[in-house]
Amino acid sequence: MTGKSAFWIMTILLAGILAGCGDSGSKSPQVLPVENVPDHHVYVLHSPYYVTTDFNYNNPVTDFDLNTLQDYIDWEYDKLDNGLLDYIGGDFTEKIDAIDAPVVLQNGYAETRIHARKGEVLTLSDIDDLRDEILGQYADGWGEGLEQMHFTITNADEELYVSLYGGSDWSIHLYGKYIYSSDPGTGEVIVTPSGP
Repeated sequence: MTGKSAFWIMTILLAGILAGCGDSGSKSPQVLPVENVPDHHVYVLHSPYYVTTDFNYNNPVTDFDLNTLQDYIDWEYDKLDNGLLDYIGGDFTEKIDAIDAPVVLQNGYAETRIHARKGEVLTLSDIDDLRDEILGQYADGWGEGLEQMHFTITNADEELYVSLYGGSDWSIHLYGKYIYSSDPGTGEVIVTPSGP
C-alpha cells in the first residue's frame, strides 16, 4: 500500500467518524444527485385586469394602491380550499399540484402561476384547456364574485372594483421561456419551462 493510498483511506475513515458525531438520533441529510431530483415545473399565465368605478373597461382607474388590491384578491382566494382547482375540470388537472392566487402587476397584467406535480409536464393541448378553464373562472366564476365587492374607497368616496376579465383586447397567454418538444409516443407538443 502506498503512502498516498493510506492517506485517502484514513481521510475517508475520519470523515465517517465525524459524520457520526452529534446527537445519537440525528441523521445526515440525504442529498440526491441532480439527475435524480424530480422536476416541479411552474407555468405562468398573464392576462389584463381592470380597476374601475363603474365596470367601464375602456375607462379604467390607474391611481390606486396595488398592495390593497392584492390583499383583497388574496383574502378572497384564501376562501377556496384548493384554489381554482376546486372549480376547473379536465384530464390535465391530474398533472397540476396547485394554482396560486393571481398577482396583480404594476403593468396592468395579472400573473397566474400553475404548479405542475413533480415529474409532470403539460402539453400544448393541456395549456389551451387550462387557459379556457381559467378564462371561464375569471369571467363568470370566481372572478365574477370577486368584482361584486369594492376593494377600497377613494378620497373622493368612489368605490373601486377589480375585474380579472373584460375589454375588447382581453387575452390570457403563456408568459416566460419554454421549450417545445414532441412526445415520440403520442406526437403531442410538450411544453417545458426553461427559466423566468
